[in-house]
Amino acid sequence: MALFVAGAAFFWILFFSSLIVEVKRREVIVAFALSLPFALAALSTEAFIWYGLGPLAALIWLIYLAKRTYGSLLKGILLVLGTIWLHVVMLVAIDVITGGVLTKAYDLGLNPLQRWNIPVIALADATTLFVAAEIVKWLFKLWR
Repeated sequence: MALFVAGAAFFWILFFSSLIVEVKRREVIVAFALSLPFALAALSTEAFIWYGLGPLAALIWLIYLAKRTYGSLLKGILLVLGTIWLHVVMLVAIDVITGGVLTKAYDLGLNPLQRWNIPVIALADATTLFVAAEIVKWLFKLWR
């Protein structure tokens, strides 16, 4: 299960990075390095802290990429946090419109033995993250 979570974290970090910059070898290596603690956290109880520090490290990396792309730390923070906020709002709206399908999928958890919830979660997450990033980048173009 830890390898599944690490793989999901790797692809999510890489996908979010690709929405900010053109992905090259460095971004792939950093995404792998940031997702590796999720796989190692299952080895001991003391390593569980990585489940809390891993997302924080990924957030800092994404803000750094956005800062480098948009030129200021404020714009980098606004891009990443605005995208995540809009992403969550869109997921909630989809969940309300569909009558709680996403809530049922998330209640089952990221269990790879379930057949229906993983594609539902992945499709909803990837689609809303992409749309949210494009909306926030469009708003940044208006800001310039």
